[in-house]
Amino acid sequence: MEALLTIMEPGRYNIHDEFRLWITSEPNKAFPLMLLQTSLKVTNEAPKGLKAGLFKTFNTFINQDFLDKIEHPSWRALTFTTCFMHSVV
Repeated sequence: MEALLTIMEPGRYNIHDEFRLWITSEPNKAFPLMLLQTSLKVTNEAPKGLKAGLFKTFNTFINQDFLDKIEHPSWRALTFTTCFMHSVV
């Protein structure tokens, strides 16, 4: 992270104005404070429990059009398995 902070130092490199860097991290005391202060932060509070996670995924991303999009015998099972894995992780 210290190397990234050096790269992002204003005037050090010619970085395109529309360049965006997305970083995902867990809370960590070693994370450079300057990087946090110069960044736009987005947080997402995970649902509590597997049932709530599946409910949120199915109400956010999955609808009938999505399920009917592909005509494969395993499509619905694969969709559920992916949502289940997403909720567990």
